[in-house]
Order: sequence, then structure tokens, then C-alpha cells
Amino acid sequence: MVKSGLTGRVDVSQYRLSLHLTIAFIVLGLVFFTLLRFNSHQNNFRLDYDLVKRRKLILTIFVLIFFQIVYGAFVSGTDSGLLYNTWPLYDGKFLPNELVIQNKLLFNFFENKKFIIFFHRTFAFILLFLIAYLNFTIFRKNTNYKTVILVIVFDIVFIIQGGLGVMMIYLNIPWYLALAHQGNSILIFLLSFYMYALSKKSS
Repeated sequence: MVKSGLTGRVDVSQYRLSLHLTIAFIVLGLVFFTLLRFNSHQNNFRLDYDLVKRRKLILTIFVLIFFQIVYGAFVSGTDSGLLYNTWPLYDGKFLPNELVIQNKLLFNFFENKKFIIFFHRTFAFILLFLIAYLNFTIFRKNTNYKTVILVIVFDIVFIIQGGLGVMMIYLNIPWYLALAHQGNSILIFLLSFYMYALSKKSS
């Protein structure tokens, strides 16, 4: 990955960066899964039946969060985040100019900086909608207080992530906020994984 930034370009390849990040999160997920299984064998792990009823929604949120984290590597690798320091508009417009280069779908998704940053920002709103819907289903009924606390903690971490993202935009992505944004994504990943684990019935 580092070598890719030393020949022909001054920054690392977004593809190798994304692969590097993906493998890191897979390893983290496997370690966390091992911990959960250990707690299960020690009888320290119990299903959350309020979450079991919403297993498919929680799984969807977990998978999409993982995708958003991985795609964030393309934002970083292409420096797409430096294009606009306005939010939610793009220099006063709802859509960036030259958002899509026709007949180049994969190029837009992986190489077109304007499309990459637009997609990453828009996808965050999709996640926000799904998480809001999860909250609606949780809080409209009498739910176990442990479930409520878990969901609230997840909400707070997600809001912090969004807040960090917006601050990065306005401040032109200072390194300390970029690190905080990346670090907080780990918490979101683990919390969403944990909620799914609590919702998954044993086969």
C-alpha cells in the first residue's frame, strides 16, 4: 500500500487502502466474535429478545455500516473530502457539478472524486434513516431497559461520527479529526456487531 504512493503518484492507492482497511476490520470482527463466543460458553451472554424481533433490520444496518466504513477509504485515498468545505450543500448546490461521467459506472464509483464524496455523504443519510427506524420500533413499545441503553449508546456514537464528519468538512479535514472519525467508526462497527450478535438465534 505504501509503495503505491511512491511511484507515479504522491498518495497511496485507494484500492489498496480499502483492502487494507477491510482486512483490518474483518480481523477485528473475528476477534470480537471469539470474545462473544467465549462469553457465551461462560454463560455470560444472553439473547436480547427485543433485538431478536428486529434481527433482519439490525443485520442490514451492520452490513451497511461495514460498507460505509470500507468506502470511506476511497474518500481518503482519493482526497475527495477536500473538494467541498460546505455541508449539506456542495458549494451552494444540491448536487456537485460533473457528478457522473456517462458510460463509466465503475470509474464514477471508484475514481470520480465528486461522485465518491457525494455517495459517501448520501449513504450516511440512508444509515441515519434506518437507525431512526430502528429507534422507532424500539421505543414505541415497552422495551427492556438494557436494550434501550444499548440503542441509545449506539445512537450517541453514530451522532458523534456524523458530527466529526461535518466538522472535518468545514475545517478541511485536519488530521486529528480524521483520526477521531476513523477511531469512532470502530466503535460503531463493534456496537452494531454486538447488537446483531444479541439478536441472532442459535442454529
